[in-house]
Amino acid sequence: MTKEALPYLLRIERALARMNQYRPTAKEEFFQQEPLQSEMLMQLLQVGENLNHIRQLDHDAFSQAPVSWHQLIGLRNIIAHGYETIKPDLIWLYLVEELDAFQLTIQAELADLPRDNVSDKD
Repeated sequence: MTKEALPYLLRIERALARMNQYRPTAKEEFFQQEPLQSEMLMQLLQVGENLNHIRQLDHDAFSQAPVSWHQLIGLRNIIAHGYETIKPDLIWLYLVEELDAFQLTIQAELADLPRDNVSDKD
C-alpha cells in the first residue's frame, strides 16, 4: 500500500473506532435501537467510501486486497443507493462475524506505513 492511501486508512480506523465504541453486545439491543443501526450504517458507509478512494489510487494493487475490502465497497453502494433494502439482520451478522477480521487487515496496512505528518483530515 502506498503512502497516498494513509489518510483514507486513518479515516477507516476512525470509523472502526466509532463502531467499536457503539457496537452492542446483544442482538436484541441492536434490533431495538434504530439510531444505533443508523450509526453502524453510517460508519460502514464511511469505511466503504474510503476503501473506494484507496482503490482509485491503484486499481492493480487493490485487486490484491482482501475480499472483505471489495465487499465493503459493495455494501457502501447498497447503503448509499438502496438504503431501504438493507436488512438489519445481515448488518448484525457482519458486526459480529466479520468486523474484527476486517479491522485486523486495516491495522496491518497501517503498521506498514509511516504516519509522519499525515492525518485523516488530509
